[in-house]
Amino acid sequence: MALGVARRLGAVAVAWVLGPLDRRRAEATGCYARVVDLLAGLDPTRDHTDLRRNLERVRRHEQQVGAHRFHEDIAIDRHVMGTGWGLPRVAHLAAHVLGGIDRQLAQHGLPLAALGEANTLPYRLAYRTLRPHLYYCYSTVERSWSGRFYVDQSISALRPRCGRAYQRFMERGVPPELARLAEERLEEFRRRSLIPVYSRATYAPGAPHRGTDPLAAKLRPLRAAGTAARWGSRLWQGDYVDARVSHVRSPLAGLLKTGVEYARKAAFQRLARVPADDGVAYCAYFLHTEPEYSVEGLAFDFRDQLATIQHIAAMLPGHMRLYVKEHRPMLGLRPWGFYEALTRVPNVLLLTDDVHSHQIILGARAVFTLTGTPGLEAMLYGVPAVVLGHVYFQRFQGVYAVRSADQLRATIRQVLGRDDAGADDRSAVAALAALHASSYPGKDMAGYPVDEVSEPQNLELLVEGLAHTLSGRREG
Repeated sequence: MALGVARRLGAVAVAWVLGPLDRRRAEATGCYARVVDLLAGLDPTRDHTDLRRNLERVRRHEQQVGAHRFHEDIAIDRHVMGTGWGLPRVAHLAAHVLGGIDRQLAQHGLPLAALGEANTLPYRLAYRTLRPHLYYCYSTVERSWSGRFYVDQSISALRPRCGRAYQRFMERGVPPELARLAEERLEEFRRRSLIPVYSRATYAPGAPHRGTDPLAAKLRPLRAAGTAARWGSRLWQGDYVDARVSHVRSPLAGLLKTGVEYARKAAFQRLARVPADDGVAYCAYFLHTEPEYSVEGLAFDFRDQLATIQHIAAMLPGHMRLYVKEHRPMLGLRPWGFYEALTRVPNVLLLTDDVHSHQIILGARAVFTLTGTPGLEAMLYGVPAVVLGHVYFQRFQGVYAVRSADQLRATIRQVLGRDDAGADDRSAVAALAALHASSYPGKDMAGYPVDEVSEPQNLELLVEGLAHTLSGRREG
């Protein structure tokens, strides 16, 4: 894809990578005229004492970008935050990356355009340095349009072209052909509420893998031998030390981690309940994966989800419950005591994993989320959505963006005090039309398997969309 875009723009493709493993992968593609390891020469296994010099380099970077963002970018990086590194080592990593970027710019000048992602400290340092030139690709979520992608320069994924298109469609109407497509897509989306439960946990009655013990699966001889072989291979090749990870996970450590996750899943199963059939009104909160850019990056002030849920529950009217729906990939990964603390709040009900999310949304008085797609789903159903972070659909009718605890209380009162707080059909059609009009056909790496992305026809679509955006010929 990078080679195709470069050729279309009459440029060469250069890859900036982090570490020797990524460098070898990039070189193996044969697509790049040059592969540059920004971490070359960095020793991540020892502490670094030249703190003042490294922090001075960070200070110059912040002066260059005009904002104090360094510690915010650290907090967003799941790898660095997971290592427990102190400031000396993190500052050394940042100074090393910034030095590598400086050398590349001094030798080759600013790039015509750059493509990247925004969920690690090194990427964000590069983004802020190259901001006028750097673009990101996002999949349009399957809730709206499948097989399309969006190109953005915003590190917050706010999709400004989508916002402008939505405003234009609300003021002037949606073009007829696009309106027909959006109306059909909205009808198709809403039919899902009639589909039987599609999300079944391994412990739910009728689940295809009911009774499967993940701990026992880990102990199977062939699987254990394969894990040990892969670990030994990485150790032998010297790739076990990653500048973003401070430890090596041995097969035994992996087995112990699985045991801990199994115990935490058991705690969830013990505490989770089906929705109460007692006619009591409720709102719904959908938990996010953590750590994740959509939490630490886009909803930093509300990133403590346990405290956020407790605040929301305390602000609801006395006759109302708060249903909390777990995100399946996080089963077994929440901190000890997380679910117990939730269920100690009298008006909070932790839902089992096999409850249909769409049915919960349809029955809710309001849906709360940090930046998750349940907020968009609620908007498309006409249910009020309260978002506690920065997300592109916050501009849509029926979506209420909150930035502080005081504003949260006022918003809850506003939303629950009106019968027309949700979006109407006209706004839902305009939202889907805006998402379609501001995106391109094609499947990108953010939302689809590698084999689908790598198909020649799809690569051509990606190249076409990216080339249009990077050449400035595409309008929202």
